[in-house]
Amino acid sequence: MYSTSKIIRTISFAGALVFVTLSPTARAVTPPPDGGDPNQNTDLIALNEEAVKLEQAGGADAHTFFEAHLSNQLLFRRASGKLVGKEEFLAGLDQAGHFSSRRPEDIRLTQLDDRALVTLVVVGTRADDGSVHRYRNIRLFSRSGEKWVMELWYNFEIMGP
Repeated sequence: MYSTSKIIRTISFAGALVFVTLSPTARAVTPPPDGGDPNQNTDLIALNEEAVKLEQAGGADAHTFFEAHLSNQLLFRRASGKLVGKEEFLAGLDQAGHFSSRRPEDIRLTQLDDRALVTLVVVGTRADDGSVHRYRNIRLFSRSGEKWVMELWYNFEIMGP
């Protein structure tokens, strides 16, 4: 059973996706736009690459990274459909993972002022049978001071070839 607050956060997530995706002032920043700040693009790409790497590795470095870059109000929809928050995600970093490896692909950014929508594919090789699976990740970030913080994270398995 979902709590009212999780339902509201899910609806907010959907609204944010529509707003950022359909906004006429949103701009794609992959590759960096002419006259734009390429450091923001580079920062967000590096942040998402590092997130995939550290989620796979786990440990103290992963905890430090995600503690700094996940909102305390994070709403994360796992590929299984389960909704979790920041604390549940951090606790999961200490458990044995389902994957022997993960790598990011096809990172795309849409930035609107101090908000950014990042989509990427995470390719994971399962530890139990060696099968390869692809997961679409949709992440909404906001800038907090000098760093980007992930507010919403939606994940689903890409079926098919």
